[in-house]
Order: sequence, then C-alpha cells, then structure tokens
Amino acid sequence: MDAPHLYLLKQVATSPQLEDVEITLLCADRHTVDPRLFPSFAEGFYSPEELLIDIEQWVKKADIKWRRANALSLDILNKRLLTDQGHQIPFDIISFATGSFPQRSKEPTILQHALRLRTNKTALETIQKAKETQHLVIVGDGIEAIEMTLAIHAWRRKNNPNGQLHYISPAPLLTDYPKPLSQRLKRIMHQKDISLTVNASVQDISNASITTTSGEHSFTDLLWMTQPEASTLFEQAGLPTNKRGCLLVENTLQVKSHPFIFAAGSCMAIAAQPEDTLHFSFLDSMQQAIILWENIKGYVSNGEGYFYSRKKGQAVVLSVGYRKGLFLFHNRALVNRWAWRLKMRQERQWLGHYA
Repeated sequence: MDAPHLYLLKQVATSPQLEDVEITLLCADRHTVDPRLFPSFAEGFYSPEELLIDIEQWVKKADIKWRRANALSLDILNKRLLTDQGHQIPFDIISFATGSFPQRSKEPTILQHALRLRTNKTALETIQKAKETQHLVIVGDGIEAIEMTLAIHAWRRKNNPNGQLHYISPAPLLTDYPKPLSQRLKRIMHQKDISLTVNASVQDISNASITTTSGEHSFTDLLWMTQPEASTLFEQAGLPTNKRGCLLVENTLQVKSHPFIFAAGSCMAIAAQPEDTLHFSFLDSMQQAIILWENIKGYVSNGEGYFYSRKKGQAVVLSVGYRKGLFLFHNRALVNRWAWRLKMRQERQWLGHYA
C-alpha cells in the first residue's frame, strides 16, 4: 500500500466526510512500510517496530470493510474487481495506490536467485539478510539503489568489516537526474571504495555469480533494485499506461476516459509527463494524498476537484552514510551532517502521521 491510501484511511477514521458511502480496502498485508525509509533502516537508525505501520488498527478505527487479498483483474465495463482469493468486488469509484514492484523480468533466474524488496514486513527481513551476507552484489539503476548501497556500506564498515559489496548499474549512473547529483554520488562511491560497475547489462545469473558485459561477479546474496514497475493489472484492463506499466492519470489523479478511476503514488504517472521517473518526496506524497482525498469527496458530492503538479526545483535530500546527507538544490550539491538531519526529520515527521 502506498502512502496516499494511508492518508485516506486516517481521514476516514478521524474525520469521516463520506456519508452513505461503503468503503472497502483491498490489501493483502497487515503491515506496510514506506520504501523511502529502507536505507535508514539498513544503516541501523530504525527498528522494524518503528517502521511497520499496522493497517489493521486504521481499518478498525475507520470501520470499513477489509479484503486481505491482491487485485487480479479489473472489469471496467461492469465495474468489478476480481481478487486472487476469488472475490468479486463491485465498485462505483476505485482508487489505486498499490505501489510499484521490483522490475518484472523475462529472465526466470532473476526471480530464482535474487532478493527483491516489497513494501511489507518481509522487506525488512530481506534487508537484514543482505546486510549480513559475506559478499553482496546490488543491481540497480536508480537513486534508491545507490542510497541503499551507501547505507549498507556504512553499516558493514562497523558490523561486517570483512564483507564485500559490489554495485552494478545496467545503465549509466542516474541519467534521469541532474548531472551534479550523478557526478557527486559517483565521487562519493569511489571515495568510499565501493566496487562499482556502470553501464553493464546482465547476461546470466546462477546461484553464486552474475555475468555482465563487463565480466563475472560472484556473490553470496544478490539484491535486485532496478527501476520498479507497476502491476500488469492496468495494461490487462486496457487502461493507458507508460512503459513501466504505471497508470496514466490527469492532474486530478483520475483516468481521463474513466473519471471514476483514481490513482496516486508510485503506481501512477501524470499523462502530460508519462516517463517522469524521479522519485516522489514526502512533500509530493502528502500533496497527492490531500488532492486524492479532496477529489474523491468532490466526485461523490459536488464534482469539484483540485490539481496536482510536481513542484519544480525541489531539493533532493538523501543519505550517503555515516550520518551525512547530500542536498541538491538548483544544481548545487552539498554533502554535510545538516542534510542528513534534515532527511531524518522529514522521515520522522512522516512516520508521526501514522504512529
């Protein structure tokens, strides 16, 4: 479950404003965790108990129906959702904040040999396993994978000093981000002596090694963190999607051809910017959540709505390990403890909403 639906749950629980509306939550897991908090957990700044948000307690407070299942298919014509538990759920309005998933692959050996992260309790167990393994290889092509690499590197220097860590990027480093960020992160990784392979496509994976166009690399565990993709649900239903399967919505967070379908978080993309792959900040997520809530209420009652737009020129803040952060604003990249403290404050404020 992505953050915008947590906000909706809390709104329904604390200030119910959808009278005569029957609400059903479809979510297979009892707990959820925001993936933006994974690196801080990896470095040891949070316990699992601090990060896991109990969905059940909010469902009880909101007094709504809860189906512990996953969406399997969507019948738009008859407005029905089929779950993997065999339930058919009718709807008049449907909202998706299902998050995204580790990249789908046609290569079955990736599924067989690689560790992958989901937004539930098992993700924290996976991260702990990856931290403690003797020889870890991380394959990724986004800012989340690099931040995770730096966090695990910092933890291992203190707790597993003999462990080896290698980062492989199938593409050039952070091509979708401002050039100063890419250059600064590359320097940081070299300074920390992190083994780095860039722009090397994966050719083969066995249970102990990964072969790329640059050579073969052995591992005891392989963590797969390439760009995530949305569920195939939207494509199969004939809805508009981008190349990662994310549902394309208008700035009202509604599908243009089917305005009763809403979406927010990492499972959607704005139709005017379909390939925008920059990760959502906590500020973005809160803005989306508020607009999603207001527009669903407006659709039910008076038809009024609000517009979401990603603010340009926002600061990018990420941890680079050792209680230091990187702050990027207007093509200036600064590394200091203040940036790390700012990031931690943003994270704790976010967690405070759902404690």
